Amino acid sequence: MYPIKFEPHQLTVEKLSPEHDLSNFNCSDEDISKVNEFIQEQALKYQNENMGVTHLFFYKDEIVGFVTLSMTYIEGKEAPDEGDLAYFGNKKPPSMLIGQLGVDNIVRRRGLGRLLCDWCEGIAIELNKKVGCRYLVLHTERELIQFYEKCGFITKKPNKKSPLMVKKILSLSELE
Repeated sequence: MYPIKFEPHQLTVEKLSPEHDLSNFNCSDEDISKVNEFIQEQALKYQNENMGVTHLFFYKDEIVGFVTLSMTYIEGKEAPDEGDLAYFGNKKPPSMLIGQLGVDNIVRRRGLGRLLCDWCEGIAIELNKKVGCRYLVLHTERELIQFYEKCGFITKKPNKKSPLMVKKILSLSELE
């Protein structure tokens, strides 16, 4: 029914709309961040208020994951390359926030979470070409730090309740 490991070409992406039926989507296993509650009850309102855009990932006709993205900034001292930012003084580098990320329980451990992170990075790279976006950031639970580190994020503020994770986006010169 589902592949052992998801590949990008197997997925389609749609922006959340009122027509989407989320009743079968469930990512509540060990859901200490209340991600399931967010997608089921809050995501559309959040989107309607311009607080973030939720993207649904489909395998065939079934929703298997989602991400909610918005803009943010980080303090220069939170940057993984803060030494490179010294000439900015106390500026706050523009960043894209992965506000929520969820994978349906039935398809966990098949590489989908990593694909969602990679997709978000691609969006940040494209955004950087138009408005400037130096980092991809998220806040997570301590239990998920190792997963995000495997996706290339660096842990900042690890002792906080929701540690900050940061990943530098390739610069325009690095992309050419």
